Amino acid sequence: MEQGMIAVERRLREMEDKLFLADILDSASRDSGIPTGHTDAYHGAALLDEIRHQIISVSRDSNDCRDVFVTNLTTRSTEVRRNIIPFNVRRRRPIYDGIRFVYFTEAGYNSDRSGEHLLHGRRFGRLNLESFSFEELAPIPEDPFKMFAPVFYGCFHHGVVYMADGDCQLCGYNVERNTWRRYGIILPSDGQWKQGSLLSDPTDEHRLYLLAVTGLYRIDFETLTCTLLSPTPVPIYTYDAALVRLRPDSEFFAVIVSGSKGWYMYSSKTNKLKALDSWKPSGTHYTRNFLVYDNASKTFYYHIHGQSTWQIVQLC
Repeated sequence: MEQGMIAVERRLREMEDKLFLADILDSASRDSGIPTGHTDAYHGAALLDEIRHQIISVSRDSNDCRDVFVTNLTTRSTEVRRNIIPFNVRRRRPIYDGIRFVYFTEAGYNSDRSGEHLLHGRRFGRLNLESFSFEELAPIPEDPFKMFAPVFYGCFHHGVVYMADGDCQLCGYNVERNTWRRYGIILPSDGQWKQGSLLSDPTDEHRLYLLAVTGLYRIDFETLTCTLLSPTPVPIYTYDAALVRLRPDSEFFAVIVSGSKGWYMYSSKTNKLKALDSWKPSGTHYTRNFLVYDNASKTFYYHIHGQSTWQIVQLC
């Protein structure tokens, strides 16, 4: 009886997956009319705070990503908080703990306001979404850590902020201990840019997922391994993609890929790349950092470079 129930539940989940994929493929974008607060979707980034129903974003053209834009999805308004972040976070995607804190790493190349660019990239801190105060934390150590790859995006998982350094070694910052460590796990990369996006597995504290150029991988902390689950049909450059988990207890992911010619969806379930013909093209691949997904309302939001309002995609 128990095995039969498990089989039924599995079939129901598979049907839900297929329906979700069909919803995305049939969906269409429209202008929400909600202001972004800025027109630049270049080297900044955005994230969704589902608890407060707001989008947090930073923009290169607004004080070198030191200002924070808060889009309230309930009131459909956006305000800017000036000089919140004490260092340049350009090309660094913020990492949200899902509750209160957003973690930022310093950009690898920083301007000293005189026009000279200096190699930095080791300052680290977090934004408190309740008080909107910023706290600097333990900086990234000089040795053995290499400067973090600018387009290797991290995640928060069971009290640790995970990222990859310049050697594509998996690294982590322990929030409770205020310390950094390397885990001895080498992550796949495309060479020069060392691209990838990490995603937490909320059902298992010993696992993470990684979307790399060549495929979707599972990271196991018990065996210290990184295993390929599904190769991508074409290279997917993660500065061009948003990684979305469809259910908290699922290994099924959708990757929404932006580009100058339009949007595409890659499913780790079907291992296929399909065009989203009814999504308004971004005109530039940089829109990837400004796409967020609200699981509760099944809604995508994205910001097209050069425009001042959020595009919205509402699924059935």
